[in-house]
Amino acid sequence: MTYTCTRCGDTFTRTLPKTVHSYTDRVIDPTCTEKGYTVHTCTQCGDTYSDSETAALGHNYISRVTTQPTCAKEGVETFTCTRCGDTYTRPVAKTLHTYTDTVVEPDCTRTGYTEHTCTVCGSSYRSDYVPPIGHKYEVTTTAPTYDSEGYDEHICSVCGDSYRDNIKPKLIRTNLSESSVQLLIDESKSLEELTENDITVIVDGNTLTLGEDYTVTLEKDPENGTVKVKITGIGDYEGELEETFEFKKPQFDYIKGDINRDGKVDTKDAMLAVAFAKKTQDPKDDYQQMAADVNGDGRIDSRDALIIVNAVKYKKTIV
Repeated sequence: MTYTCTRCGDTFTRTLPKTVHSYTDRVIDPTCTEKGYTVHTCTQCGDTYSDSETAALGHNYISRVTTQPTCAKEGVETFTCTRCGDTYTRPVAKTLHTYTDTVVEPDCTRTGYTEHTCTVCGSSYRSDYVPPIGHKYEVTTTAPTYDSEGYDEHICSVCGDSYRDNIKPKLIRTNLSESSVQLLIDESKSLEELTENDITVIVDGNTLTLGEDYTVTLEKDPENGTVKVKITGIGDYEGELEETFEFKKPQFDYIKGDINRDGKVDTKDAMLAVAFAKKTQDPKDDYQQMAADVNGDGRIDSRDALIIVNAVKYKKTIV
């Protein structure tokens, strides 16, 4: 404190004791990571000090799954402090696979198994393996023919797999033109009576069967008394063979024009002659052929019929 003389102005000082601070208090609340305390500040000099500390509160986390886990990928769980907003995460374990099972049966060559497939991610694995069952072949034998080989065909009744073995070569037909062939005809038959059934064919000592081994074509020539026999191989035989046979005309005691052989020439004979000439009827045998061929030219035609008709009409003998 300073003292001053009012007359001369002389001064002196002396020290006064300090006054008491006048503090105001401010409370600092604790946070998640910082302590709390009270700050005292002197309103006169600004002096400060702190006391009344309180512990930090620590975080108050709540969690939620922000990424759902699957069977293929981990999820994410996020923790957030309700006071300060601080966050951190941690993984969430994958879920289990949801499998459906498909049984694949074994076949002849492939192994069977059970396939487990996840309906979520498609991941799969196999188990319960079963060995192949092997083929179950059934055998069909095809005999060789003249057009194709023979063989045994093995076909699997399960999968249809097949193979052939025991191959047999095609059959070879006997060629008539290259074999020892004997043609025989029934000599008891006349040229007119001769039919295909009257021909006998012998090949290498074996008698063949008409319709099974061969066919016959007969080309008759009554004028010359010959027949050309044409044999064509069928079935086990092939090739062709021809041979011409000569027939001697039989000698008959006959009356010219007496076709029905009743000892006279009459209307019945005339009617037969006309039928022969018109080719509506054929002579039954060599006798009828010779009796009707009254002009002796080897055939029966309208001239022969006219001669016989006139002989009946005018009651004349044909000479």
